[in-house]
Amino acid sequence: MKKRYFLFCIPVIALIFLSSCSSSRSFIPQASNMVKSVSLEELNLTGKDYAILDRIEASARINVEITKSSYTVSDPDGTFKLSFEKDKKTGEMELSSFSGVVRAGYLLSRDNGKINLDSPDEIAHRMATYRLINLVREQGADGIIEPVVSTNIEQTKSSFGTTTVTFLTTVSGKPIRLNTSK
Repeated sequence: MKKRYFLFCIPVIALIFLSSCSSSRSFIPQASNMVKSVSLEELNLTGKDYAILDRIEASARINVEITKSSYTVSDPDGTFKLSFEKDKKTGEMELSSFSGVVRAGYLLSRDNGKINLDSPDEIAHRMATYRLINLVREQGADGIIEPVVSTNIEQTKSSFGTTTVTFLTTVSGKPIRLNTSK
């Protein structure tokens, strides 16, 4: 009886030990917008087939607070917050907590439709693109041409050993509306 009990306990203990050592990736809610970015040459249209609207732009600001063993990525509007901590065994930074929803936009001819949550620069780019796509939709446009992305980075150091880095990304482009009546 003791032998059976012992044989039963070994796999259970091993399972508990192995599950505590594995790192599980949390599900992070992400809202996404996608639009096809095309050049005028690709459209193969005449001037009567489309209307190019005035250039529009959208921006996103992301703050990163960095300490020796952690960093937090958030947006000033409070829509999301991602916290990363250094794993004591591997030394790698791993997601430790999150809140909110990350909103990401993609220009399908340029982007792969995935976001690297470890990159604040990419998060700022995706958020600005998300906002730009919303503006394109508000204008009733079908797509965007000549997209331009610019990012500015500022760094400040606080007195408590925390460094704050701010990423400000602006994405602009010209909405294009196809004329459907002929």
